[in-house]
Amino acid sequence: MTNRTALAVAARFCEAMERRDADLLAALYSEDAVIWHSHDEIEQSKDEGVATARAFFATLRSCSVELTALQSSDTGFVQQHRLVGERLNGRRFRGAPLCVIAAVRDGRIVRIDEYVGLKPRAA
Repeated sequence: MTNRTALAVAARFCEAMERRDADLLAALYSEDAVIWHSHDEIEQSKDEGVATARAFFATLRSCSVELTALQSSDTGFVQQHRLVGERLNGRRFRGAPLCVIAAVRDGRIVRIDEYVGLKPRAA
């Protein structure tokens, strides 16, 4: 895998989020993909991860990815970002910071480890 391939997959991953397109996300995952989240420490299959994303996307009118860091790695890419946008009820949202460590094989994501940062609490 080349750095260019990994970064192209990362760009399409962001595109899927911004378009709120669960089908594009599904196309990026290998059939045996595993999606793990730090907030619940549960591994999801491709189908479970896509269903979770589809349900989340259905609550949004718009979404954008505020990318703060992106680099290729030996096995894929590492990306830091925050999702921002508008919910269907018109309320704006600004999600917690996220770090995604993605393993890519043959141009598809085979594993994502997603680390969710905590929003600071008011003193």
